[in-house]
Amino acid sequence: NMNMAPVMDVSPEDSDSIMAKRTFGDNPSRVARLGVKVIEHLQLNDIMAVAKHFPGIGRTTLDSHLDMPVLHDDLSYLEQFDLIPFEAGIQSGVSGIMLSHIFYSRLDPQWPASLSPTIANTLLRQHMGFDGLVLTDDLDMGAIIKHYDIESAIHQILEADIDLALICHKGPNIEIGFDQVLKEITDSPDLKARGIESVERIMKAKRKYLAMQS
Repeated sequence: NMNMAPVMDVSPEDSDSIMAKRTFGDNPSRVARLGVKVIEHLQLNDIMAVAKHFPGIGRTTLDSHLDMPVLHDDLSYLEQFDLIPFEAGIQSGVSGIMLSHIFYSRLDPQWPASLSPTIANTLLRQHMGFDGLVLTDDLDMGAIIKHYDIESAIHQILEADIDLALICHKGPNIEIGFDQVLKEITDSPDLKARGIESVERIMKAKRKYLAMQS
């Protein structure tokens, strides 16, 4: 009852965007309009939609499956281009938003979006007002595993009030990540409280969509 779609990235015309064949085009308004149609159609049929890859990877040329891309644009530029479809998705009631593994140097000089409290919490939750589910992209991708161990990634995810950590391949990271979540929320009352808030957001989504299917 959840689909990791739609892609809400905008790939500029005449660029070598890694996302060129996966987006709705180079016009933010058009991407927003078509993306919202996908969101509405999915959610009217009892399937949670997830807009991705926040705050936008349409201008990257390096594949984050392989390593970590870097973008140097500031917030004012992102608001005029990349964030337009995500704002439309939020206004349409999208259930979830997936964070990219891109390093936005002028938004957070330390962490990529998927591990960044500044991007996941300050920008997405506080500035843009999103109160739904926030997800990482797959933590097994090269952008993360080439730079961080899974324990550090899990710590940052909890610090950033991210609700769901995706680990999409068989192997030890699933078990290591699960154990690290338990350790973090046991050792830190603050992270435990944040974890409870995440569980409440997850249960709110489950109550809504499971009720639709009953």
